Amino acid sequence: VIHSAVPPDVLIVADVADPENAVAEVRFYVSGNPVDEMPTFLGSTAAPPYEFLWAAVPHNEAPGNPYIYGYDLYAEVTPKE
Repeated sequence: VIHSAVPPDVLIVADVADPENAVAEVRFYVSGNPVDEMPTFLGSTAAPPYEFLWAAVPHNEAPGNPYIYGYDLYAEVTPKE
Protein backbone atom coordinates (compact mmCIF):
# COMPACT_ATOMS: atom_id res chain seq x y z
CA VAL A 1 0.00 0.00 0.00
CA ILE A 2 1.36 3.41 -0.97
CA HIS A 3 0.34 6.58 0.80
CA SER A 4 0.95 9.58 -1.40
CA ALA A 5 -0.71 12.90 -2.10
CA VAL A 6 0.86 12.95 -5.57
CA PRO A 7 -0.06 10.14 -7.98
CA PRO A 8 3.07 8.08 -8.74
CA ASP A 9 4.46 7.03 -12.12
CA VAL A 10 4.82 3.27 -12.60
CA LEU A 11 7.05 1.57 -15.17
CA ILE A 12 5.40 -1.60 -16.47
CA VAL A 13 7.76 -4.12 -18.06
CA ALA A 14 6.71 -7.22 -20.02
CA ASP A 15 9.38 -9.93 -20.11
CA VAL A 16 8.83 -11.25 -23.64
CA ALA A 17 11.08 -13.92 -25.13
CA ASP A 18 11.17 -13.38 -28.88
CA PRO A 19 14.02 -15.45 -30.38
CA GLU A 20 12.34 -15.60 -33.80
CA ASN A 21 11.56 -11.85 -33.97
CA ALA A 22 7.84 -12.69 -34.20
CA VAL A 23 6.41 -9.98 -31.89
CA ALA A 24 4.64 -7.14 -33.68
CA GLU A 25 3.40 -5.31 -30.58
CA VAL A 26 2.89 -5.59 -26.83
CA ARG A 27 -0.22 -3.87 -25.45
CA PHE A 28 -0.65 -2.97 -21.78
CA TYR A 29 -3.97 -2.98 -19.89
CA VAL A 30 -5.16 -2.35 -16.34
CA SER A 31 -7.90 -4.30 -14.58
CA GLY A 32 -11.51 -3.48 -15.34
CA ASN A 33 -13.14 -0.54 -13.66
CA PRO A 34 -16.01 -1.18 -11.23
CA VAL A 35 -18.64 0.11 -13.66
CA ASP A 36 -18.19 -2.16 -16.70
CA GLU A 37 -15.42 -4.60 -15.63
CA MET A 38 -13.62 -4.13 -18.97
CA PRO A 39 -9.83 -3.74 -19.01
CA THR A 40 -8.57 -0.26 -19.86
CA PHE A 41 -5.92 0.09 -22.57
CA LEU A 42 -2.89 1.97 -21.26
CA GLY A 43 -0.50 1.93 -24.21
CA SER A 44 1.68 -0.22 -26.42
CA THR A 45 5.18 -0.68 -27.76
CA ALA A 46 6.50 -2.38 -30.87
CA ALA A 47 10.15 -2.82 -29.90
CA PRO A 48 12.09 -4.21 -26.97
CA PRO A 49 12.42 -3.46 -24.20
CA TYR A 50 8.67 -3.99 -23.95
CA GLU A 51 7.75 -1.40 -21.35
CA PHE A 52 5.28 1.38 -20.73
CA LEU A 53 5.41 4.27 -18.26
CA TRP A 54 1.99 4.69 -16.65
CA ALA A 55 2.16 8.32 -15.57
CA ALA A 56 0.24 9.71 -12.61
CA VAL A 57 -1.41 6.44 -11.60
CA PRO A 58 -4.78 7.42 -10.12
CA HIS A 59 -5.67 6.58 -6.55
CA ASN A 60 -7.77 3.43 -6.42
CA GLU A 61 -9.33 4.23 -3.09
CA ALA A 62 -12.39 3.89 -0.98
CA PRO A 63 -14.11 7.14 0.01
CA GLY A 64 -12.20 8.79 2.84
CA ASN A 65 -9.18 6.49 2.44
CA PRO A 66 -6.17 8.09 0.68
CA TYR A 67 -4.28 4.84 0.07
CA ILE A 68 -3.56 3.38 -3.36
CA TYR A 69 -4.50 -0.27 -3.59
CA GLY A 70 -3.28 -2.79 -6.12
CA TYR A 71 -4.19 -2.88 -9.77
CA ASP A 72 -4.20 -5.95 -11.99
CA LEU A 73 -2.03 -5.29 -15.03
CA TYR A 74 -2.04 -7.27 -18.25
CA ALA A 75 0.28 -7.46 -21.24
CA GLU A 76 -0.94 -8.85 -24.55
CA VAL A 77 1.45 -9.89 -27.32
CA THR A 78 0.40 -9.46 -30.95
CA PRO A 79 2.44 -11.64 -33.34
CA LYS A 80 3.63 -10.49 -36.74
CA GLU A 81 1.52 -11.78 -39.59
